[in-house]
Amino acid sequence: MQSAFLYTARRLSHQTKADHGDIRFKSQSKILELVPERDYSAPAAKAPNLSIEGDDSMKRIVGLLLQFLCLFGSVLPASAHHSFAAEFDDKKPVKLEGTVVRFEFMNPHSWIHLDVRNPDGAVVRWAVETGSTNALFRRGWRKDSLRAGDHITVDAFRAKDGSNTANANSVKLPDGRQFNGASSREGGQ
Repeated sequence: MQSAFLYTARRLSHQTKADHGDIRFKSQSKILELVPERDYSAPAAKAPNLSIEGDDSMKRIVGLLLQFLCLFGSVLPASAHHSFAAEFDDKKPVKLEGTVVRFEFMNPHSWIHLDVRNPDGAVVRWAVETGSTNALFRRGWRKDSLRAGDHITVDAFRAKDGSNTANANSVKLPDGRQFNGASSREGGQ
């Protein structure tokens, strides 16, 4: 098929070059059409009509690609997110007092990592999930709101799997200010 197409194009080009001067081919849906070369040296008044021409098959490909990207892009955030009830138990509130090890101010959720001393004296590392950076920012948080070494109190809800993970409801900072944790329990995203 392709060799026959090229043969036809070559044969036409040999026949028409002698008859019509310089020409070029424009391909649309496998149909060859002779299109004369534009004369760019012509004055503006005599310039040919410059309309936007495009290959229909290329338009289809670009259109399908854009549709695919829109569909795929809209699915990604939904598949990466989870509900509060999927991971945390609102019937198991915990109050954590400890020292901040690290504060990750990031999306889709920010995390506070802190060392908490158990009643038996052992230090246990907890990871506390908060809302998104935008939700925290609207509630007064900044990326430097917590620093390593700060002693804080967190009211949270424990993870269903029993791990040392919780979802913050509120956080009391060392200076006494109390911030909402933008918990997904209350739709704080």
